[in-house]
Amino acid sequence: MRTEYIVFNDNFDESFSKFLRDVEERAEHYEMMADQLERNPMLSLDYLRRAFLITGNNELRQSAKDLLKGANVVHRAKNSVEVLAAGF
Repeated sequence: MRTEYIVFNDNFDESFSKFLRDVEERAEHYEMMADQLERNPMLSLDYLRRAFLITGNNELRQSAKDLLKGANVVHRAKNSVEVLAAGF
């Protein structure tokens, strides 16, 4: 966690709660962006990974696998950029 965004003072509890809300909103935004980028699977996978790293939601992993199948790159080499990007 990056702590430079939170100042330890009398408003710490409020600042920390706001920071956590902002992080959750950012994860929701990343998931929304991934859904809207159907024509760019690499960027969509990147946004799904970001959302997953914030939330730990395993459904995002499944979304990445589904996206990979739909992008017709499933049969690429296991070390291809697309397959590696979906392997989070």
